[in-house]
Amino acid sequence: MATTNTVTSGLSTIAPEIAPYYKGVGTPGSADYIPGLLPKAQELYSKDYATTIGNALDASGLGGAGRVAQMNPLEQSVGTQLDAMQTPGQFGAGANLANQAGAGQINTVGQAGQYGQMGANYGNTGANLGMQATGLAGLGLNLGGQAAQAGQNYAQMATNPYAQQAYMSPYLQNALNPQLDEMRRQYGITGTQQQGNATRAGAFGGSREALMNAENYRNMGTAMNQAIGTGYQNAFQQAQQAQQFGSTLGLQGLQTGLQGIGAANQAYQTGLQGTAQGMQGAQVGLQGVGAQQAGYAGANQAAATLGQLGTQQQASDLARLQAMSAQGSSERALAQQGIDARYQDLMNKQYFGQQQIGGMQGVLTGVPVNQSASTSAVTAPAPSMASQLAGGATSLLGLYSLYNKG
Repeated sequence: MATTNTVTSGLSTIAPEIAPYYKGVGTPGSADYIPGLLPKAQELYSKDYATTIGNALDASGLGGAGRVAQMNPLEQSVGTQLDAMQTPGQFGAGANLANQAGAGQINTVGQAGQYGQMGANYGNTGANLGMQATGLAGLGLNLGGQAAQAGQNYAQMATNPYAQQAYMSPYLQNALNPQLDEMRRQYGITGTQQQGNATRAGAFGGSREALMNAENYRNMGTAMNQAIGTGYQNAFQQAQQAQQFGSTLGLQGLQTGLQGIGAANQAYQTGLQGTAQGMQGAQVGLQGVGAQQAGYAGANQAAATLGQLGTQQQASDLARLQAMSAQGSSERALAQQGIDARYQDLMNKQYFGQQQIGGMQGVLTGVPVNQSASTSAVTAPAPSMASQLAGGATSLLGLYSLYNKG
């Protein structure tokens, strides 16, 4: 809304020389009318904001947000991709692998410990069996030595008559005496018969009878010697058989002991083989656990690799988006500069009249006059316009011509 302000120019009245420039020339409304400074100022400053600036801004597209460069397609694409960006899938896959690897390694630690304990147990069992087998081997050596000694003793005893006597029957003589007595009786009967026959033949006491008696005694001695030799021979053979039987029984006992030791050794060897197989099984189990742990270690490496790939991918995506954003920002900055230039041009155009009035007022205040003058004029709400008419300097004729054209 226009207001009336009194402008003091330092003159008590407007000097006649510059009065036309303040009040205008001619009759208002006529064709030859040229408005003066005050009417022109009133015309310009009585306009509202929309008429002065707003409509022109809207018409040029520079009103409100129109003065701000909008995000270009590159920046919009960056925003869209940033909104859609998620945690790289490699992170999840790597985390799963790492979890599986960690759980698997923890489980295999217990399995490895079990296999290790099994191997230790088998080792202890094998050591015990080995010690027992060593003891049996020593016992077998002892029995073998005893068998060899028994064989040697038998060989010595077989040729030792005193040793043979130990095995002969102590009742041998008692067994021979009845036989010898019977032989004496029988040969006594034979001698008696021969003496009877000799008596009947008239040869008793002769050489023939003596020969017969000598032959009979010789035959009795031979028979008795044969009986004694046969008895002792039989006794010797029986003693030898008894001696051999005892030695055989001893050797058989030793052989049986050796066979038992051999069987025990075989059992121990079988146990040692089973223990060795158990230890091999435990080693195979440990190797399997080691293979599992190697697989889990590989999974951990794969997880780390996936994490690195995910990080690299994310960094690459962010770097690409940063480059796009920087390019978009540069393009938008250029667009903003164009908008700012257009806006400044429009502002210069819209305020050009006010600037010319200010320049004209400066010229008028610079014209020498003889007395002070003051006047009242209807102006726009800006209270500083009247004081602005007191400053500046420009060409009076050019300014006057400009307003005449206006």
